Amino acid sequence: MTGSNSTGSTLEALIGIDLQEFLQIVAGGHYKVARAANPSGLISLAEFDELISGPSAFSGSDMRLIKDGTPLAGDRYTVAGSSAQIDGAKVIAAISHGYTLVANRLHQVNRKCGSFARKLAEELHCPVAINAYLTPAGSQGLSPHYDHHDVFVIQIEGSKVWNISPPVIPAPTMRESWRYLSDSQAAEIESQAVNPTAITLSAGDVLYLPRGWMHSASAQEGHSFHLTISVDPVTRKDVLIHVMDILAAQDDWFRRESSLFRMGSDQEILDEISTALTKVVDGASEISAPSLVEVVQESAANGLGIDGPKMAVTALGIATPSNISSVRRRAGLRWSTTSLDDERVAVQVPGAKLVLPQAALPSVTLLLSGREVTRREAAEALGDEAVADQLIAAFLQAGALEPMNT
Repeated sequence: MTGSNSTGSTLEALIGIDLQEFLQIVAGGHYKVARAANPSGLISLAEFDELISGPSAFSGSDMRLIKDGTPLAGDRYTVAGSSAQIDGAKVIAAISHGYTLVANRLHQVNRKCGSFARKLAEELHCPVAINAYLTPAGSQGLSPHYDHHDVFVIQIEGSKVWNISPPVIPAPTMRESWRYLSDSQAAEIESQAVNPTAITLSAGDVLYLPRGWMHSASAQEGHSFHLTISVDPVTRKDVLIHVMDILAAQDDWFRRESSLFRMGSDQEILDEISTALTKVVDGASEISAPSLVEVVQESAANGLGIDGPKMAVTALGIATPSNISSVRRRAGLRWSTTSLDDERVAVQVPGAKLVLPQAALPSVTLLLSGREVTRREAAEALGDEAVADQLIAAFLQAGALEPMNT
């Protein structure tokens, strides 16, 4: 997991430590318990209830009801004849019988959660997702398991006892995900997870749990409402895959069929692998490190899906600079500039190319810097408020900027 230094970061607000201290914890594979400054700042139980009670932003595939590791069949909590539409009365009945409600992709249906996830993802350069768990008193939802991603648990209401054990499989990836294990494999791993540590999380507590740690949690005397923020780290394997993609785009040798299955001896197979590795090493030495970092970061951002609900006013062209006080570059956006001549510069963003005066470049650089920028700042950089507003409107229309408030 990597990141960039910042002060007053989202990470510090979440767990109370700066990036460098956090990376040391990650490198050591340790867990950490901290206090959140505002545990219900992302979403309160009342807000969550409002979100799932009306015409729901969640479909049947986004929600689960589970008790002691056994999921409730979908037709037990969806409208008859529609696997996508949630039946509120059935959900309430299931919770009253001890089932935990799991709501996935909260970062995509709640704007505050989406904004928080985006900022954390930008700091850590990793895909981030947020799920919610509502558990009735004295109940347990999931059985003991591990995750293939790191997790921050924020206890919003109530309390839960977490039993955690160090990894049996170090640093599991998606291929080693718990869901892909056979029953016998899962039982074997669970049997090796000995001497668990019991941690009680109360409202306001945050638990950081590295991937691979076995864990289970149960609510205590009252109900429990918590969020899990999953962070999917970019591994060395991921970087090598990107290296291979770059090399394959440059050299058709990598795109041609391998003769591996037509080889008769072990030595021929080893020679084929040796040739491939040599070409990878030679080719990788020619790749620009900044370019590789940019490609990996873009891939991570594309996996986020955490921009949150797009404002309808923007989609309709109503969100003009006159009713927007500040804007921000969309997460993961790639952009570039090309000088056309002494007077003009082309700005390329996905799906659009804007030709602007060279004098607009400082304002463009500011607007696409990744931080929140006010209209006034953009106008000062350009020296013309009306032209700056036109520039903001053009970038909004192209989807390069998002309004931070209207």
